[in-house]
Amino acid sequence: MYDNFDFTSFANCNGVTYGIKSDGLYRLTGITDNGQLINAELDIGAKDWGMPNIKRVSSAYLGIRSDGDVYLKVVVDDKHTNVYRFEDTQSQRRTFMAKGVAGRYWRMNLVLEDITYAEIDSLEFEVGLSQRRIRR
Repeated sequence: MYDNFDFTSFANCNGVTYGIKSDGLYRLTGITDNGQLINAELDIGAKDWGMPNIKRVSSAYLGIRSDGDVYLKVVVDDKHTNVYRFEDTQSQRRTFMAKGVAGRYWRMNLVLEDITYAEIDSLEFEVGLSQRRIRR
């Protein structure tokens, strides 16, 4: 989201972003934020993959084109927080998760640092399902 602007809404048309406020429509241009590289965080939300069982996630795959660093911040059952760096390899990136971390709800955020652009295509997880529904 844009900070220090009093836009009431935003629109994207043909790859161009516009900000709207009471005195008009503004085209937002440039690849930096007032000369600084851009940092962004995308909240993916909490996932339980439609199953109440305890889960372990071994790795994540991200289809992205970006010129900055990309991380996955993971909070499991509001208890365990870890941040993983996606390895910068072509347009498909992978990260391995910590072993031994398990839970029902996995809240995830993509963290983008020092970027000028990012195009996200896909995000996939390798999920292992436990027979347990309650963590001991």
